[in-house]
Amino acid sequence: MDNLTHTLFAIALARAGERRLGPYATGLLVLAANSPDIDVVSRVESTVVYLHCHRGPTHALAAAPLLALAVAGVFALGRKLARSTRPFSFARAFLVALGGVVVGHMFLDWCTNYGTRLLAPFSWRWLAWDAIPIVDVVLLGVLAGAITLPHFFRLISEEIGAHRGSGRGAAVFAIAFLLAWFGFRGLCHARAAAILDSHVYRGMEPQRVGAFADMVNPFLWYGVVETADTWELADVNLLDTFDPTLTRTYYRPEPSPPLEAARRSYVGKVFVDFARFPFAYVEPDGEGFEVIMRDLRFERGVGGRKGFVARIRLAPNLSVVSEVFNYRSPVPVR
Repeated sequence: MDNLTHTLFAIALARAGERRLGPYATGLLVLAANSPDIDVVSRVESTVVYLHCHRGPTHALAAAPLLALAVAGVFALGRKLARSTRPFSFARAFLVALGGVVVGHMFLDWCTNYGTRLLAPFSWRWLAWDAIPIVDVVLLGVLAGAITLPHFFRLISEEIGAHRGSGRGAAVFAIAFLLAWFGFRGLCHARAAAILDSHVYRGMEPQRVGAFADMVNPFLWYGVVETADTWELADVNLLDTFDPTLTRTYYRPEPSPPLEAARRSYVGKVFVDFARFPFAYVEPDGEGFEVIMRDLRFERGVGGRKGFVARIRLAPNLSVVSEVFNYRSPVPVR
């Protein structure tokens, strides 16, 4: 999920635990819950290198103890440099940080349709529940409210001389809401996937289906159905009747030398490894070919731009002239 959600959830965990988690719990959890995204440094090289590295080794369960050790070490060193006299247990700090890494980051990432590679380096398979959008507006609102509203109530309490609250109740509510919300979205996801799988499309049975969450509406799902010859894209509204004839159809590309050459390129290999529903097409451009690849999970883009697009330009002899990957295509694609 997005880093703001990771951060707010970590703060809620710290407040809910209060003193039971020990000193520095908020800082430990916030840093730990964002630490797997240290792989963002790979984006300095290029977006395709970032696609290749993101949610890989630093997002694997095997790396969680190492990240927790690093986070606890940062706080131990900072405490030493600041000559702090506050009590500090490295073992407790490590366990708190480990919880922040696993629960505050890896679990949330697994719930989304982007997915993560939890079992690396033993398996590089992408794992995803698909029940939660990458950015969940409702969850963000609840977490933000649970973190910020107690401050306003505390100010009011100080003005009237009432007892100051700790905000623990709001934090516990936010965590309970997250669990209930995830469970509800999970049920909706299962229903949407079952609807997609129970119909015939252009006379063909589904071979594989994917249902992906809307950022706001838990009853609205974006569906991708893979058949023998096509991909069928459809919106599924759980509060309305589903019509399998109202789909957008993408046909599987015919095998061709340019397409195979593009798939063998660096960008092509990284993209095919990541994409769950990889649609591709070839366009002659007068000086060779351009191969465009898209992952149909991300058909909907910001500002009408379709997402997760690889473009590989080939010379007439099929050598790679240029290759690039964009999370949002700068030019229209089909």
